[in-house]
Amino acid sequence: MSYNPTTQTLSITQTSTNPVTLAAQGTIGDSVVITHPSIANNEYLLAVYESVSGATYTNTGDNFSSASNYVQQNSASGTQINALPSLNALTLFATSGGTTYYPTVSMTTNTAPVPYVAAGTNLNNAFLPYSAWQTTNLYTSSQCEFSTYNTGTVAIDMGVAFLSTGYLVGAYQQGNNAPAAWTLSGSNTSLSGPWTTLDTRTAQNPTSSSASTYTFSNTTAYRYYQFAFTNTVGGSAYVAALNQVQILGPGSWTYPTGTMYYATTSAGSNVGLAGYAGGTITSVTFTSATPSGTTLVGLVSFDNQTTWKYWNGSAWTTTTLSAIAAQGTSLATISSALAGATINSLPAQTGLDFAWGLETTTAANTPSVSLVTVVISIPSGYQAALTGGLGSTQDIGMVRLTATTTALFNNTNAALTIQAALQVV
Repeated sequence: MSYNPTTQTLSITQTSTNPVTLAAQGTIGDSVVITHPSIANNEYLLAVYESVSGATYTNTGDNFSSASNYVQQNSASGTQINALPSLNALTLFATSGGTTYYPTVSMTTNTAPVPYVAAGTNLNNAFLPYSAWQTTNLYTSSQCEFSTYNTGTVAIDMGVAFLSTGYLVGAYQQGNNAPAAWTLSGSNTSLSGPWTTLDTRTAQNPTSSSASTYTFSNTTAYRYYQFAFTNTVGGSAYVAALNQVQILGPGSWTYPTGTMYYATTSAGSNVGLAGYAGGTITSVTFTSATPSGTTLVGLVSFDNQTTWKYWNGSAWTTTTLSAIAAQGTSLATISSALAGATINSLPAQTGLDFAWGLETTTAANTPSVSLVTVVISIPSGYQAALTGGLGSTQDIGMVRLTATTTALFNNTNAALTIQAALQVV
């Protein structure tokens, strides 16, 4: 569809910076000319708005504390301690004991040493499947690379079935060629499967100076294990390059007892509130677990972690992170207190953050949080519209006619109402 600025159906004069409602442009292709004080560049100085119906904004995030998923110690110095298990869920840090690494020795061919047998798909011609399971030349050279960008598999036959609850993945180099996403599966049939998914990871960047450790819940012993790599840090243009993979088990994890530790949302996973004035928090849901002997509490910040608050039964009360053990609120109470709250009624409206306090009295158990979901209902109103030139695929197309006139076009929406305002910069 083409647009001709000489066929405008309406002209509105704007004499100040206040928004002007132009018209209900009910037919796709309708156009309007705005006459306004002289400006040098309409594309940047004319703010265009479109009427929108009521909407719902949902934020879900599981990026706790930092990209490496740290648990922050409850102390004045805020010492950060690497979390194991990490990345898929926030837990207390753990110390491993009695863990066996499989294969127990470095493989030298696809079938040696006995009883191990290696298999793989999409490997670069310079590498054979067993190379992923080697433990020589670690961190000095690439052990295994794939010929198809992003993707490939490496599998191992252990000879006997055993219960695994963890594994190692090491990158040859951190950065573009490091594996970023994969699935670990188990089978008791063959190296070709069928496979049962045991663990799936995304948005990873395993270390190159030592392998990163991952753990998962599993109660079934498997003889065959397979890693299916599906993405790299650099995306589709880069092949995954590994320095090793290994299966962990059997083993045990010991969690610290008697002390509460805390972690917070990161800058990338908090919820910005400034754009939702007039909105209402429909619900806040925590996906979490509190096994026997564990405690999980939380605090909330409404001002990008400048202050932290707990719910005292009737109001949000200021406290500090170091007091989370004494004043932290149950996650159920936080959910209940936030549900139905309007954004404008909150103590501040800049950024919604959470802190979680984790504690256990049982060394074998840890509380965990794997996801928080925030749903905000936004009433009908005006929001900034995406603008473009003639023929834009956005609702509103915009073109500068003269220094004092701008043409707007209803590109795609048959029920569009347009506002415009000069933007002071």
